[in-house]
Amino acid sequence: MPAQQRAGTFPFPALENLGPLLFGLRCRSPRSPPMPAVPGGHLTSPDTSGRHSDSVAAPIDNAKLYIAATSISPAMLKKWAHVNIRIGSSDERKKLDLLEVEFHDEGIEFDTGWNLVDGSRDWELDRTLEGPLSPGQIIARARRTGLKLEVTWKKAVIPNVAAEVKSMIGDVVSLPLDGKGNRGYGRVLIERRPLIFVEFYKFIAKDDPPVETFARTEWILRIYTGDMGIMTGAWRVIGNLPINHGLSMPLFWLKDPLTEKPLLFTDPIHQREYRETTTEEIKRLGAQPGGVYGHAAAQAVLAAELKKVGLLPS
Repeated sequence: MPAQQRAGTFPFPALENLGPLLFGLRCRSPRSPPMPAVPGGHLTSPDTSGRHSDSVAAPIDNAKLYIAATSISPAMLKKWAHVNIRIGSSDERKKLDLLEVEFHDEGIEFDTGWNLVDGSRDWELDRTLEGPLSPGQIIARARRTGLKLEVTWKKAVIPNVAAEVKSMIGDVVSLPLDGKGNRGYGRVLIERRPLIFVEFYKFIAKDDPPVETFARTEWILRIYTGDMGIMTGAWRVIGNLPINHGLSMPLFWLKDPLTEKPLLFTDPIHQREYRETTTEEIKRLGAQPGGVYGHAAAQAVLAAELKKVGLLPS
């Protein structure tokens, strides 16, 4: 999807050959100013040796606990909204960029994404929203700028916080790949709720193997995805393999939506450091797709990679 990129903003993930699958792709809203380009290489991740130790004693007030945990206001718990913004001109794109930067500067963040089919912008004003404004206040402010909005309201769902504390670093997950019973597998390497960084394996099965199998299995894909697959039970946690060594993070790549040139990133979440690259360098460095995937999109990407190496029938 061609889109303009302006000074002070970053290109958003636009991965090839995924089409509507990327409706579930989201990256954190507003961007920071560009940092200098960095040389190729691997980074050492923050400490990933600890396990998720959150515990909540019953009885609990999930609404109050959710407010405390996410810095949202009580007003946000009444309604959530999906906002689609049509961009018909460079002036409208500039208005959108400036508004998102203003929100970021005011500590207001939420999940966003580009619709890769029609070039519109999506905002998810839901559980990902952080900051002092409610969805209604954010929408009203966007309308005052003259942007064309299509708003779909939905009832807020207060998560069961106690039940949500499921995934932790080292968890091995089993996930469906097709309608024939084939399953893929991955391990949670980093947890930045609601995001997780997962190492997916070059392995398929119809019945889940012992978790120790994956201590000696080669990985094929490492990407960020949401934790909803685990929370909803679509992805089954079959055991835990602790990470007993330092985690070497790969570099990430995505296409510049304006020039369509591939870019190399160290951190696809914040996109603060990047430089132009080539297809050959991406392959040589083993750079991974730089998007943030919904769990269904992650399943599709894993299935595509497994088909490429002949493990999953087409």
